[in-house]
Amino acid sequence: MKKILHIFSVLNRGGAELRTLDLVTQFPKEYQFHFLCLSGKQGELDEKFLENGGSIHYINIREKGFIKKFRSIIRKEKIDIVHSHVFLISGYLNFLAKLENVKGRITHFRTSNDAKKKTISRILRNFILKIFVEIFSTDILYVSNVAKKRIISNKIIPSKHFVIHNGFDDSLFPTVIKDKEFVSVGRFIETKNQIFLLEVISILEKKYNTFIKIYFVGLDNTEYGDLFKKTIKDKNLDENVEIIGVIDNVPEYISEFKYFLFPTRLEGLPGALIEAHKAKCFVINSDIEENIEVNSFFEDSSIDLKLDPEIWAEKIKEVLKLSPLVDKQPSNDPFKIERNFLDVKNIYDKY
Repeated sequence: MKKILHIFSVLNRGGAELRTLDLVTQFPKEYQFHFLCLSGKQGELDEKFLENGGSIHYINIREKGFIKKFRSIIRKEKIDIVHSHVFLISGYLNFLAKLENVKGRITHFRTSNDAKKKTISRILRNFILKIFVEIFSTDILYVSNVAKKRIISNKIIPSKHFVIHNGFDDSLFPTVIKDKEFVSVGRFIETKNQIFLLEVISILEKKYNTFIKIYFVGLDNTEYGDLFKKTIKDKNLDENVEIIGVIDNVPEYISEFKYFLFPTRLEGLPGALIEAHKAKCFVINSDIEENIEVNSFFEDSSIDLKLDPEIWAEKIKEVLKLSPLVDKQPSNDPFKIERNFLDVKNIYDKY
């Protein structure tokens, strides 16, 4: 029995958590998975992880006694591999795992940048943690080439660093009649930038006399979600917007749409964008490097645009005239669950 401890803040419906849930279900029973939530809080996906035979531990990293509790879990459960998904703090956690003689200590970067404000103390903290990551991690994984290039630009031990793209199960994307036009997927937070699309809708109506309706999928019970709803009212766009909220069958749902809109400002590996391609949607997205990397595998069905609502409105008007159809998937698709499973299993099997 090989025991792996995955570390998250909380098991909510995020890209890293969902992709990890998909991944662990691929492993045979000889691999036992534990999950540690550093917030000490229960999450939306707890039941799904438990259904797959996992064990969940809750300890708050900010509370007194965390170090003792963390090391105790490793010791008690006889953990063979720590697989941490919590950005640079992973370096510190793998240092503690090293003290417990854990053989495999994996830092997995699921984003390409630190989204928090860069104060002097934050820059110093990150510098120290990057050193910890390199010294105390046995393997350093990145979800994209952009993340690998950006997070630790000067690598002490290059042989530790690998890119492993997230994997998706192609069988979850049905071939159905595309009877809806525009969809956008993402949790309602500032970096997902959904309010930008309201500006685009307004320009289409006022400048081009073109009506579109966008269906928004994702957790909307947030501060940004409230601002989004207020903006809809202020701009009188109730008929242009449908907020779907959280759903379990995203691949099946978005397969019904022709066009996917993705104005995100920050990503690691944009899972929603990959799902849109696998659902055979034509994609219009922001021109951040992470999106461009994904679209390099789907060049015939994607457009990268800078975040200017005038440009987006003009392009959407053009696309509606052309009605592009997506009828095939690339032969060199790196985002398959089978490939992701083999890559991660090969790392686990070293320990």
